[in-house]
Amino acid sequence: MGGARQDKVKKLIHKLSAEYINKEANKKPLITVTGVELSDNFEYTKIFVSVFPMKDTPSALLYLSRKVKDLRRHIALETRLKNLPKISFELDPGEENRKRIDEIIEGLNS
Repeated sequence: MGGARQDKVKKLIHKLSAEYINKEANKKPLITVTGVELSDNFEYTKIFVSVFPMKDTPSALLYLSRKVKDLRRHIALETRLKNLPKISFELDPGEENRKRIDEIIEGLNS
């Protein structure tokens, strides 16, 4: 259940976290923010990312977990949110599913 304010905050966190990762992270691996979940009480947010190449996913998630404090500072400086949510990062399961579907389709076509 989400309202207009929650949607606005999710979009803002998505935009700012994507900007921060693009600016601060190495270009290899490529880390892309694919979505944001925000708890109803605005206390927790889960940022979903995809990593290319996939083999670099563990190191990318470790890097992001180390940068949570800096990301929260960046969001605080760019917004007027009173209470910033606690941030966690997760690999977007949709990306892995899409990759698997592409492999199956490619197998059928060959």
